[in-house]
Amino acid sequence: MNESVEDVGPDEAFALLGNETRVAILRALADTRDGPLSFSALRERVGMRDSGQFNYHLGKLTGVFIDKVEDGYRLRYAGSHVVGAIHAGAYEHAASVGPFTLPDPCPACGGALEFAYENERASVICAACERTSLDGAVPPGVFDGYDRDEYPLVFDRWLRSKARGAVDGFCLSCEGRTTPEVLLDVDARGTDDRMARFGCKRCDEAVYMTIPEALLFDPAVIAFHHDHGVSPTAEPTWRLQWLKDTAVETVSTDPLRLRATGHVEDGTLTVTVDDSLSITDEHRA
Repeated sequence: MNESVEDVGPDEAFALLGNETRVAILRALADTRDGPLSFSALRERVGMRDSGQFNYHLGKLTGVFIDKVEDGYRLRYAGSHVVGAIHAGAYEHAASVGPFTLPDPCPACGGALEFAYENERASVICAACERTSLDGAVPPGVFDGYDRDEYPLVFDRWLRSKARGAVDGFCLSCEGRTTPEVLLDVDARGTDDRMARFGCKRCDEAVYMTIPEALLFDPAVIAFHHDHGVSPTAEPTWRLQWLKDTAVETVSTDPLRLRATGHVEDGTLTVTVDDSLSITDEHRA
């Protein structure tokens, strides 16, 4: 009887992958576009002659990373994630890049912004004032298929997609539910004493953002930008005026209310948010 994913703990599940034949089985199933693979077809693609040994390794994966169906075998969601993680870390050309100068000036001082990538961590930092516009861990596979000059924008879009996922309620690590929280008197970046935290109660992973960053995904803020001819999703974050000079103040602590006032072109948007970062009031000028 095969174990189900519910029967196998994290340590046991990852221990199942400590064999090159099992990883090859997952990759072969991921590469197929013809639906489930039969036992013989899968063994042929993996290139293993010993049917008994192949059946042993296949049995270890089935019910955890692989499903056995009427027509053969197919990847489960967990198996797809394993193969995805392999591909994400397999792009050698982005192992170490930069630093090199971006065409955009620093939004704080006008100095030269520089992009660098090393040890699977990327950053966009001003060479003059050392202000960090972007910083974070990113797998090298994210840059696969792009020219070096495109890396900063790719990194920005990738980080923003992860931030959007956290705001929408999904943990970056385990896909569990994240809940928003406003932190007061936290000088995590040296830019604001109020931060937004999106924490996962299942794995304790958390994503931290400034309040303007968290509000950037709200429909009211998106509409405000579009009404002034700016796409907040198309422009890189270091060009967005909203992130540069939006002022945040605490209106009350019980109940918690924050007021954020930002500008785009000649327009001003003031929003009031509660402790879940939901906008309760907005005003344009």
